[in-house]
Amino acid sequence: MLAGGGEAQLRLLDADDKGLLRRGFERLSDDGRYNRFFVRKRMLLDAELDYLTELDQIHHLALVAVRATALEPTEGLAVARAVRLVTEPHVYEGAIAVVDEFQGRGLGAALLRRLMAATAERGGGSLRFCLLPTNTAMRALLTSLAPQSAFVDEDGVLRLDIPLDGSSPARSTAAALDARAGDRLRPRARRPPAPGR
Repeated sequence: MLAGGGEAQLRLLDADDKGLLRRGFERLSDDGRYNRFFVRKRMLLDAELDYLTELDQIHHLALVAVRATALEPTEGLAVARAVRLVTEPHVYEGAIAVVDEFQGRGLGAALLRRLMAATAERGGGSLRFCLLPTNTAMRALLTSLAPQSAFVDEDGVLRLDIPLDGSSPARSTAAALDARAGDRLRPRARRPPAPGR
């Protein structure tokens, strides 16, 4: 349930979500895009969409918050992802993006809790976030859910490592979400690839 009314569904992102992700990116403000990508981006390239959606959901996992609307069969509201670092295999680097009009309604916190649990389930020892000092909303979210962790300034970029434990509250939260969501958090059956792909 979203603060202020309405509801969203959390599920795994998959390769069929390229259009969903592109439309969501277009709804981010310039500052929202800069906070997420650290550069001023006007669009996502096809190769970037491939990287962001064609996932193994083990070493690179992503969750999406969606809702159905009268105009759009599925509207993307937010994405959270974690990517295992090659140089530090026990560490996953996390990122969350919420379209501006849905910020402050609890989506970021719900996705972060679920991402922490999903990363721990895949053997991750910690979830690392790197963000710009001006990204105050994300700083506040991370601090509220990981008050025991401290930010480290690395050449103007803030790094926060959240230790993960299989017995943590995040895992209990995930179990509760899974029980309520049923099959919605499992990968959807994929359509056969288009000819020539």
